[in-house]
Amino acid sequence: MSPKSSQTAKEEHGNTQQHGIAAVSAKLKNPLSGFSKEELMEDVERFAKEKGLEDILDLLRKGALIAQDPKRFEEVEGLDDNERQCFQLEKTKRWHQPVMMYWMTGK
Repeated sequence: MSPKSSQTAKEEHGNTQQHGIAAVSAKLKNPLSGFSKEELMEDVERFAKEKGLEDILDLLRKGALIAQDPKRFEEVEGLDDNERQCFQLEKTKRWHQPVMMYWMTGK
């Protein structure tokens, strides 16, 4: 293999590797991050109606807003103090659940 073709092969491998990383990043990106609040709420309402979950629509709305940007859960309107405290606990004491739960989740 000539030096030029070796260099070309390295560049192609680098491009393939970068493409693979970009593809994985796209899959890991939060699928809710691109929606406006209005679009997200419409989607939640549609989901609740399709699945017969209208009775918990308020919880689904809160959950969608938190899932859209988990780091800003404290800013979500409508959360009561108990709900905020639960999310804060998840943030500060992430591993406080029973060991069996982690074992079952990891299986």
